[in-house]
Amino acid sequence: CEAFSTYPRTYDLIHANDLFTMYKD
Repeated sequence: CEAFSTYPRTYDLIHANDLFTMYKD
């Protein structure tokens, strides 16, 4: 979807980081 492409990558990064932190914990 192009809509996803337009979405800010920062949000994805933050979400990924949050998940990573939880996974690490």
